Amino acid sequence: MSVPELTFTEKRIVLLAASGKSTQEIARLVKFDEPTVEWHLSRANRKLDQMCALRQSAKDGRGR
Repeated sequence: MSVPELTFTEKRIVLLAASGKSTQEIARLVKFDEPTVEWHLSRANRKLDQMCALRQSAKDGRGR
């Protein structure tokens, strides 16, 4: 299984969310509507979950 990578937009939105910005604030800053911001956050979250699972699997010795 390959490691999923965040797109530039996903990274940007995740960093804004991590800094405490609301979905509404992020939408205004990146000039997207709120559902689009939520969609990017959802995709990024799925990818980050996969990354964590892969890392844990490798740590446990199952990632071979």
